Amino acid sequence: VSKDSASTLSTMKSATEDLEDSASKLVRGTMFTKVSKTDESGKTTSGYDTDKIYDAVKAFADDYNKVIKAADGVNTSSIKKSAINMINYTEKNASALSAIGITIGSDYRLSIDEEKFKSADMNKVKSLFHGSGSYANNIKSQASMIGYKTGNETSRSNTYTKAGSYSSTYSAGSMLDSFF
Repeated sequence: VSKDSASTLSTMKSATEDLEDSASKLVRGTMFTKVSKTDESGKTTSGYDTDKIYDAVKAFADDYNKVIKAADGVNTSSIKKSAINMINYTEKNASALSAIGITIGSDYRLSIDEEKFKSADMNKVKSLFHGSGSYANNIKSQASMIGYKTGNETSRSNTYTKAGSYSSTYSAGSMLDSFF
């Protein structure tokens, strides 16, 4: 039987899926394509859309923080260990993250200084968040592993009821449940 409730596991699974999604958008996204900008005087320059990049990184940080928060309530050691691995990897990148305005709090959660981030070298941001060898891609992989372990634990939480029928954490509907 699982060490965690269905609700706890569902929250963890949802958080990891959100993090995988926001990390994928950064890793494969087009926000790191340079765009032409025209200022008030009519001068056109080429550069990154810092607002779009900030929004994507902010979503990633928010989703990362949801995983950390959800992991606080988990009792399953394999899920906890995977979350700790993700935290450790983030701490190894603390100086690179700090250089672009992202800090790690004492609660292991990320926070972004919008002004510092938007004035940072976007090539450094790109190297951390875009492409297969990036920090974001590694976090995406770790979130995927946490999600996988959460799924395994969810299957362990299926038990028999006191009436002798099979009780599943995730109900497929009363008629379909009778087949399980």
